[in-house]
Amino acid sequence: MKLLTTEKLAPLSCYPGIIDSHIHLDSPAFEADFEACLERAARAGVSRMLMPSTDANSNRRIQQLTRQYPQLRGALGLHPHQAAEFDPRETPAAWRTLLAEGQWCAIGETGLEQHYDFCPLEVQQASLEAQIELAFEARLPLILHCRLAEQPLYDTLQPWQGKVGGVVHCFTGGWEWARKFLDLGFYIGIGGLATLPKAEEVHQVAQNVPADRWLLETDGPYLSPVPFRGFRNESSLLPVVAERIAQLRGQSVSEVVRQSAENASRLFGM
Repeated sequence: MKLLTTEKLAPLSCYPGIIDSHIHLDSPAFEADFEACLERAARAGVSRMLMPSTDANSNRRIQQLTRQYPQLRGALGLHPHQAAEFDPRETPAAWRTLLAEGQWCAIGETGLEQHYDFCPLEVQQASLEAQIELAFEARLPLILHCRLAEQPLYDTLQPWQGKVGGVVHCFTGGWEWARKFLDLGFYIGIGGLATLPKAEEVHQVAQNVPADRWLLETDGPYLSPVPFRGFRNESSLLPVVAERIAQLRGQSVSEVVRQSAENASRLFGM
């Protein structure tokens, strides 16, 4: 995974007010140039970045980063890839302790994964349900991962309709599934995949999602947009994504940035 440089980013535009609603800045992939990454994001117009947790160590690291950098926000949770860490006797209590210690914008990243076989679905389900309960209790939105798991995720969320909300991030399930999650009250996250020429289902979602129900994201260090495939993804690349979404929606880039930032601010209290 190649690292970006200031020179490589020089041709990109700056659109002030961008919010990156999903980036894993606590990842080891950002250790070598963390400060430079934040500086590049600021030069691209990115004002705030939300970091979803992946495991217990991630929770603690994100808590530290949000205290140190005012432009960063955090979500507390356990990713479905790491759901084997979930212990129903201890994990929810640890989450509640962390919630009481600091400011958190959301619960997650949780959800369901059926592409990779990192963890049995029933174990992921137990972790997901505990985090839904925590979100309801704390009155915080959920950040949801969903890969080839639309039906079980929808079935899990449906009884909570009107009680919890959030975002299904990096959505790849097509417009019909997007409509179902929108009907449950969730937002849809759109990132670098929208720039891929053959990602027709993602394009359709970007074109049709209501203006007040979608979020701009990177999912960095993963899913870099065209023409930066092969490079580590970071917030400074969001102008490329915003330009592609504006093209798909037939809007100005400034309007796309404004809408996505307002939506993120509304959902996460940012």
